[in-house]
Amino acid sequence: MLKEIVEKYQNIIEEKEKKYPGKFSTNDKAWVKGVITQPFECISSMKNGEKMYQTIIMAEKEDGKTNYVPINVPERLLPNGFENIPLYTSVEVAGTVRTCKKFNDDVKNLFIVAKMINIGNEENEESENAVFVEGFTVHEPTFKTLEEGRRSAFLTVEVSPKKGKRSFISCVAWNEVADHVISTINKGDRVRLYGCIRSKSTNESKERDVKKERYVVFLISIEKSSKK
Repeated sequence: MLKEIVEKYQNIIEEKEKKYPGKFSTNDKAWVKGVITQPFECISSMKNGEKMYQTIIMAEKEDGKTNYVPINVPERLLPNGFENIPLYTSVEVAGTVRTCKKFNDDVKNLFIVAKMINIGNEENEESENAVFVEGFTVHEPTFKTLEEGRRSAFLTVEVSPKKGKRSFISCVAWNEVADHVISTINKGDRVRLYGCIRSKSTNESKERDVKKERYVVFLISIEKSSKK
């Protein structure tokens, strides 16, 4: 079963690379298909004066639950009149996984920077959410066993693109994938991983019941890379 799931995610990335050549980087690829859940909001202006906009895409998981994935889109990729696009319009995005750390926030914000976006494409309504990352682990994986007997492993992978800042991507693996991480992966290893972006609402603090979305890469598979 796990092998079939791994192949599914590998096939999604490989298929989209062929369909949209030049829209994925070498060591950092992300693909999300779902619906827009909030209006495009201008979040910054780049050095060349171009604006960057953000929205949130809702992509259902196979178990019927939902993930909410932040997408940053350069203005040049957006169609005319994008400010008036209705919520829950279908969308598909190819790009790269990035992280930033907000002031006074100890959790790195994970999002996708779009290199291609199609809005209103309804050929296939099935949601998709796939990530491929190659980089170096920055600490020893940590392992936990929960009361229900489930096992989890956490690690952070550093990705260094040819252009732009490094990203430190938080990852989580469960059960047999977690066992594999703990038994084979060490700090400083170069790894190749497939997975998807998962979102989880948590309380901002014990004193205030404020919900805040946290984002991680949910590992489907991870192996040491032969590259040096």
